[in-house]
Amino acid sequence: MPLRRYALNETGCAALDRVGLEHNGLLAEGGDQVPAFRALLEHLLQRRDWDELLVGWVRADRWETLRRALVGLPLTPRVEECKPYFYVELSGIADLADYLSGLSANTRYQIRRAMRLYGGPEALHQEAARDAEQAIEWFEQLVRLHQRHWQMRRGFQGAFAHPRVLDFHRRLVRAAVPRGVVEMFRVRAPAHEVGYLYNLRGGGSVCNYQGGLNYSDDQRLKPGLVCHALAVAHAARQGWDRYDLLVGDSQYKRSLASDRGEMLRVRIQRPRWRLGVVRAVDRLLESSEERA
Repeated sequence: MPLRRYALNETGCAALDRVGLEHNGLLAEGGDQVPAFRALLEHLLQRRDWDELLVGWVRADRWETLRRALVGLPLTPRVEECKPYFYVELSGIADLADYLSGLSANTRYQIRRAMRLYGGPEALHQEAARDAEQAIEWFEQLVRLHQRHWQMRRGFQGAFAHPRVLDFHRRLVRAAVPRGVVEMFRVRAPAHEVGYLYNLRGGGSVCNYQGGLNYSDDQRLKPGLVCHALAVAHAARQGWDRYDLLVGDSQYKRSLASDRGEMLRVRIQRPRWRLGVVRAVDRLLESSEERA
């Protein structure tokens, strides 16, 4: 039974939406979010060619504000999925030592041991790409390391497998690095590269979108923990408010973060009989799974 759907800031094509959208919302001044969302919904209700509006990966606290725009409208919101996201509050962090002091003893030990094995903190060279040309060069290295890890070590496609997704990121990096919206961050040890981080910056936050890390057979080396720890200290020194590790309940995110929140995928549905049928079938399937 086909459903007619609009999506906020997404294409609706699974392959293209692998680009990944988080912290979803409208481009509006902070105080105008609710009236802007209300105006959007009222405009859409004048059309008959849709059954539901998908609002993907919106912060739970932002959604609690936005849902006020639905009051009095013939629309029903349904939370489809909920996932945690993790972040580091940077207030009070002046340098790497400050950040490490707030981590668990085990995480702190792993990072310091890895740094010693790389030659010591003073031997680790960290920097952000100085211009678009260097950023593209580092991005290609990030993609190489990322794809090698996900395809050869873990048996998955990786974030950059789709040619159109890869082309999108190349265009974004080239256009946004000169504006300071994208940051390509590299960490090198004396003998080899440790890794690259692809960060998006805005609204007081540095958001880590992807990384390309140089894994080895020595499990004591922790390229991800080391790169993120140095990137957190770098962001704090630059005066950012938050280092955001984005959605995903990974152990490394829990280990590095100071706080967590939730992001939701919400379906805003019109009163349609076909949606009632779909929900009834979903309930039957859930009931069958529970009995099984």
